[in-house]
Amino acid sequence: MAEYTLRKEQKAFAFDRTIAPVLTIDSGDTVTFETGDFAYERLSKGEAVEAIGLENFNAVTGPVYVNGAVPGDALRVEVLDVQVRRAWSVWLPGFGGLGAHTTSTRVREIPLRDGRAHISESVSTPIRPMIGCIGVAPGHRRERRADVPSTRDRGLPDLDPGDPDEVPALESVERHY
Repeated sequence: MAEYTLRKEQKAFAFDRTIAPVLTIDSGDTVTFETGDFAYERLSKGEAVEAIGLENFNAVTGPVYVNGAVPGDALRVEVLDVQVRRAWSVWLPGFGGLGAHTTSTRVREIPLRDGRAHISESVSTPIRPMIGCIGVAPGHRRERRADVPSTRDRGLPDLDPGDPDEVPALESVERHY
């Protein structure tokens, strides 16, 4: 069984069956997916959300073509490890749970050390890695990730390292993000 690494630059912004795979694998192969936070970094340097493009804040690494996957199959995905290297606190006016409590964009990189995110000198919390999005390309349409029924927009309590996940195969040319 082979091992591969996909770099954060190998990304897509939608689950779309027309996006060419960046990697082809066989069942049982291991893929390390590197993810990027370039949009948050740009925001932290003062660029406006409109200049960056809201769609750029949730890129997915891939897609990966899985040899032999056909509609009706379940693709078994096992997350072996998640490593967090950077974290951000972002407040955007009118966006998200805190958007009603701010009138300006606020961005701050959160220091990480000793397995904790340090919000301030006196407040820290354990780092609980989040998988983000896991999904397959839709059968016959281009969709934003949030609209795709097969997408697993998995939050931190849903899929921890060592937990398997199954994603339905929707088309014969299977692309996994």
